[in-house]
Amino acid sequence: MNAAGDVHVGYLARNGERVVLKHCSRLLADFVRTIRQLEGDFTARCGSRQVETGA
Repeated sequence: MNAAGDVHVGYLARNGERVVLKHCSRLLADFVRTIRQLEGDFTARCGSRQVETGA
């Protein structure tokens, strides 16, 4: 649910077909946010190591 009170349901799509995730879209969104945060943290750490080593 967003700030305006609208409910958005996620879905998976493949080959023109969609499966609505009525009961788990919030969990999927939380998972994706966590993965993006981990990727960002990893990139920040690796980027700083490359600068230190000159690689």
